[in-house]
Amino acid sequence: MVNFLKFQTVIIFSLAFILGACGGSESTETSPEAIIPDEEPTGVAPDLSEAGVVSGKVNFKGNKPKKVRIRMGAEPDCEKKHGGAIYSQEVEVNNNNTLRYVFIWVKQGLEDYTFEKPTESAMLNQNGCIYLPHVFGVQARQDIKITN
Repeated sequence: MVNFLKFQTVIIFSLAFILGACGGSESTETSPEAIIPDEEPTGVAPDLSEAGVVSGKVNFKGNKPKKVRIRMGAEPDCEKKHGGAIYSQEVEVNNNNTLRYVFIWVKQGLEDYTFEKPTESAMLNQNGCIYLPHVFGVQARQDIKITN
């Protein structure tokens, strides 16, 4: 019986936390402190006059996956903000069979370089329990502004 009560308590607190995460307040908060490594990056700044460009597309082969509907009935305020059904964006295939929301980065070859931190904050907006943009990148030490 004691184990059941512990389990029930954990479930109740977990649900309260999850529902609270989709709250409807209109506030902007800054986290108290991000975890930033103590050491400053070492290396040389690259000569941008010799920089190249990486571009391309990611093709999807096969049958497009069926879109999965996100049920928002537990949070009516979120559901009201959208004009219809909301679907998961885990895999989005465009009409030309390319993938939407793909993030590509250079994995190797830049270890000897140091890049300046961008002066603009990356933006992430939560509106109606949906985060936009769905995928984005930030650079080490770059600020992120999350709005609700």
